[in-house]
Amino acid sequence: IPLFDADGVVYAIGSVATDITERQHEESARRYSEEKHRLVVETANDAIISMDDTGAIQFANPASTRIFGYDPAELIGKPLTVLMPNFMRELHENGFRRYLDTGQRHINWQGTELTALRENGQEFPVEISFGELTRDGHKIFTGFIRDISKRKQAEDKLRASERSMRELTETIPQMLWSAEEDGTVNYCNQRTLDYTGLSAEEVQGSGWLTA
Repeated sequence: IPLFDADGVVYAIGSVATDITERQHEESARRYSEEKHRLVVETANDAIISMDDTGAIQFANPASTRIFGYDPAELIGKPLTVLMPNFMRELHENGFRRYLDTGQRHINWQGTELTALRENGQEFPVEISFGELTRDGHKIFTGFIRDISKRKQAEDKLRASERSMRELTETIPQMLWSAEEDGTVNYCNQRTLDYTGLSAEEVQGSGWLTA
């Protein structure tokens, strides 16, 4: 900054210096935090997808390709309904508009099981959780989407096994029952009821010696 005397002649040069150490520390911490969050999002096993308040997808992480079959860049700008089977699309659009108008949610946003649609047209079960934030007066919604196909298959196999076992125990000609450590009956088959002449309610909860 030039300094002038009474005659307008420059007699010295002045300067102002600002210590920006703290600002640089803050910026470095912010960059570190952003990098840490970016690493989490990009390496997550679940699909992470963000959409704006028009329903258009704004972001998709790499796991979206493994789960849905789309390259993340392909999804940008497309409606979220592209990831849903036809029967869900109108339900979603109506529920989404109602939420924007009233704040009333049509589904639970934490751990809800729904049906999703892959790029190849295959429907599969997912578990989703959603969050939202407001930026510049507009809402941004971020969903965490987990493919639970294997879990559902395991549950189906377990139910089928239990069903087969129950069919077996109900059709064998021998009496069969199980009891707790104190002798309280918690299950008996039809043959036991036929033999004792008791109802299932009378047998269960009683002692096996009584039955």
